Amino acid sequence: RLFICAAKKVILIRDFIMSLKIQLTEAMKEAMRAKDSARLGVIRMAAVLVRRVNILLRVTQRHAQ
Repeated sequence: RLFICAAKKVILIRDFIMSLKIQLTEAMKEAMRAKDSARLGVIRMAAVLVRRVNILLRVTQRHAQ
């Protein structure tokens, strides 16, 4: 049961990360169109953090198996 509950949490986190990636991509496009370099820099940093969390999630999931 504990494994099933943990697996559901991983799926929820993955879904959240994917929606966050989509939102960041859209925000990045808007910042590029507006030529807002400060906002673009912040969005890029956030995107890097999301990628790192995604990688950590995958690594943790592999070690759990």
